[in-house]
Amino acid sequence: MKRLRITLLVLLALAAASYALSFASLGEAGLFVALAVATLKIVGVAWSFMELGDSEQRVVRVVAILAPVFVLLLVGLAAADVLLR
Repeated sequence: MKRLRITLLVLLALAAASYALSFASLGEAGLFVALAVATLKIVGVAWSFMELGDSEQRVVRVVAILAPVFVLLLVGLAAADVLLR
């Protein structure tokens, strides 16, 4: 129960950071900062609420790590396509 409360506080802090950063003029870096904050939120939810931290199966952890890596790869390739045109 303590871990869930800590996760809740972290998610609320990240939500506040997202809100605060929406008013900051970060230019082109704003997208990457927003994606970084969103990634931290996803990791927190997956680790605590989906109980990936308690999983004893190695396959579950590998899939949980590789899925975001492939998403970042696809986003990076799409961004490279747009920037290099």
